[in-house]
Amino acid sequence: MCRGACWTCASAEGYLTGIGAGGLLDTPYKLTKFIKHTRPTWHVSGLNSLFSNPSTAAYASYIVSSAASGSVALDHWGKPSFVWYAGETIGATYLDGVYQFPNDAVRVVLPYNAQKVHAYSVSTTGFNALRCSRCANPILG
Repeated sequence: MCRGACWTCASAEGYLTGIGAGGLLDTPYKLTKFIKHTRPTWHVSGLNSLFSNPSTAAYASYIVSSAASGSVALDHWGKPSFVWYAGETIGATYLDGVYQFPNDAVRVVLPYNAQKVHAYSVSTTGFNALRCSRCANPILG
């Protein structure tokens, strides 16, 4: 696989893992990431995205939807992440606490690491409309 794949082809290539709604906050690392991406902290330096709905149910839904329906994008190390277009504004990105732009997609990173898998909101403007490297179906990458 080169740049990315649709869910079906990523599954056939073994990139999908069993991510479920349970255990999404069961390590200190995952809890820290959940808080970082759901609770506004205006003293954060650098880039940070927040989900509009800070509930654990919404966060779990974003992860499950991304893993079940999203595209699989490979980072520059060849590691997979899930990208799912939500179809509506679900959060925003801030730089040094200052609003930058709205987010309409979810990225789930580290899905292959049960101790660190987590999600954050992103803007689809940061992605390209691509074709699956195996079947040519449309994906975000």
